[in-house]
Amino acid sequence: MSTASPSAFLLWAVLAVIFLVFMTHHLWCYDRFACLKWNSGRQPGAFKRIMTYSYLASVPLTVIFSIMMTFVKFQEGWLLLPDGKLIPKPVDLYSHQYYNWLLPLYFVFSAAWALELITHLEELAFWLFMLHQSPGKGQWFNSWEYRFWYLGSMVAILGLPITAVVTRYQILTCDAWIILVGSSAATSTTLAFLYVLWNFPNLLRHVKSEGADPNVVVQLHTFFHLNLTRVVFRLLFTLPLLVLSIDAVMGDHHAINRNVFLSDFLFMMAGFGCFFSSALTLPILFPRSLTLEAGYTARIATPVQSGVQQTPPTSPKNLSVDFGQYQRNQMLTRPVSESDFSGYASARVRGFRSLDLETADDASDAPPYHRYELNEPHALARSVSIPPVHLRRMPSLHPYVATFTSPIDLVDIPPTPPDEWPRAI
Repeated sequence: MSTASPSAFLLWAVLAVIFLVFMTHHLWCYDRFACLKWNSGRQPGAFKRIMTYSYLASVPLTVIFSIMMTFVKFQEGWLLLPDGKLIPKPVDLYSHQYYNWLLPLYFVFSAAWALELITHLEELAFWLFMLHQSPGKGQWFNSWEYRFWYLGSMVAILGLPITAVVTRYQILTCDAWIILVGSSAATSTTLAFLYVLWNFPNLLRHVKSEGADPNVVVQLHTFFHLNLTRVVFRLLFTLPLLVLSIDAVMGDHHAINRNVFLSDFLFMMAGFGCFFSSALTLPILFPRSLTLEAGYTARIATPVQSGVQQTPPTSPKNLSVDFGQYQRNQMLTRPVSESDFSGYASARVRGFRSLDLETADDASDAPPYHRYELNEPHALARSVSIPPVHLRRMPSLHPYVATFTSPIDLVDIPPTPPDEWPRAI
């Protein structure tokens, strides 16, 4: 990175400032900066605060680093070689004043990248949690995905600054080692996200087949397409920096870093990938609703059966959701199918040991990790006499899916336990 030209760093500075302005405008339109408050969100807590402030703090840190490095680069200028070629002045020839600026700026850069890794690692863990949701899936804060996130976050927040500390006496390669560690972690996270994108269509089909709220379905579809595009820009960000860092720390030739065109080209491509992927991350973490912002409210006639009115699950930015009531209403108002009776009968014979009241055939449209199989034969279910009224099937959507708004705006409430399900009358 130190071999990049002043113009390349200027591009990073311009993109960083543009993104900071865009983020400020987006958050203002989102909720007038209410998301920055200490108790923002449907359920304020340490997780929500860490995710909000770590993501938002990484942007001004990147702006500071890119602007200050641009200033240093232009102050030091270029070096004319004996063969007539111009190259950016090497770091070891910097004046003492600006040479002392480099290490603090590298610490700022490592901290900004560590905070960004926390954000992207949480997104990966959260979408894995969503893909693996089932009636037996508990709360996010008790899942292995959550443990994977906070262990990885601790490694990231300590690893990059420690890399700067360890290599501080080798200032010529200090930035190369920081980039090598950061780009390796970021590339691994991005490649792992391909698994999420591969399985995401199955989740979308299941959510639609379960009759989820249209706003939830639209949001999930939007996030899927945003993530498809963002993965491309993430690779455009991490792979060029990975190539530059490997070339800098291995061997003595450094063919890429000593080529002004190649080093500038890769560094500029990384800048475009970094800030365009960040621009796609912002509406995922803080999704705006143009319908709500326009003040439009649709008039939807909700069916009323057995004296219970079904209310679609809504989840605006600062509104609590009663998951238990939502699931009970769903059971009392969902259309009855023949498979519901057989599934219910089997479940009654087993004493409601399963959280699903469907048969395997009825759940064939759901992906494998959303199917909740019945072990008893269907003949056993048919042998039980069930009145053909007042019986409804339990929806198999996890509350986090049914009331989804954002990967960082969660409510820590588990699904309704079996002993609270409404009984057949």
